[in-house]
Amino acid sequence: MKFQDMMKAVIKKAGLILISILMFSCGSYRITRISILLPGQVNFPPDVHSLSLVLMKNELNMPEGRLDSIDNISLDPEFNYYQFAREYLYGLNHTLQESPRFQNIVITDLNKFDSLGFKTEFDWREIIRICKRDSTDAVILIDDFFLEDSLETIDWIGGYLVKYQLKNSLNILVLIPKMQDIAGRYYVSNEDSWHGFDLSFESATNQLPEPADMILLSCYETGQKAGKRIAPLWSDGIKRIYFARGNKFLTRGASYAKKDMWREAAGYWRMAADSKKNKTSAKAAYNMALVCEIEDKLELAQDWIALSDSLRSTEFSILYQQILQTRFKHQTMLDKQMGVQE
Repeated sequence: MKFQDMMKAVIKKAGLILISILMFSCGSYRITRISILLPGQVNFPPDVHSLSLVLMKNELNMPEGRLDSIDNISLDPEFNYYQFAREYLYGLNHTLQESPRFQNIVITDLNKFDSLGFKTEFDWREIIRICKRDSTDAVILIDDFFLEDSLETIDWIGGYLVKYQLKNSLNILVLIPKMQDIAGRYYVSNEDSWHGFDLSFESATNQLPEPADMILLSCYETGQKAGKRIAPLWSDGIKRIYFARGNKFLTRGASYAKKDMWREAAGYWRMAADSKKNKTSAKAAYNMALVCEIEDKLELAQDWIALSDSLRSTEFSILYQQILQTRFKHQTMLDKQMGVQE
């Protein structure tokens, strides 16, 4: 598992454990949801702000009636199915558009290029031409792709259960023409499956979507998955908890937090943190750590949660420390990927 994937898994697992503890604990807590910017896997040079997306194998350079290894779908020999592969680019484009890292994403129109569209290998002269024509700084090149399908039939309870599966694989190059550098090579795979059930085999297979729709969806989702690996993206709905009771300041702050008025909540929780009761101060410090995390002040969040744990160590404070440590590692990577200078 990649380091970034491991860190994402740690955050999700720790969050689930935190909520599980909440469900089986006594006390007054509330659940909120926050958004987190997670890093990708490519460290682009700081001056790269726009991308061209290019598909090497396409309808211009591949024969009609083919699409790699499709065995269980009958292909029309008069139709060039490689144009379906453009869905990789659409999925990739729509995902990368959501990243704050880039200002412009362009799907390159290979019809405008005399030579590249009819080649299945790239050279740097063509990559430089693409960036110049698209007014972009780098190229995400789908160098190769492969589809493999399977159809499984099971006799089940007097009828037929059919399962059609598509496995989609991409080889991706990240190219920086200014330096003629391959910044990364990535392999992305994705699997989709569809089911049908009826008394006859023909009726069961008729319940499957149209073959073209399944191929298009599989290619689009694979492109989306590739985009999520490449660039920093926001992850929404991350669950966090905060304490809503302890003294009047904690309660008043919680009433503002419920309305997502976190700065107003922090004003009351700072006062609660000065309580002479360690239990109340620990809760307030925990809540302050959450406010700091929401505002991306991760070092300050770590200070607050360390204070909370020192006053009264609980499963909540221990797990939240782990979450913030992982987020701090994320932030170091994000600073590099977003071009933040030291």
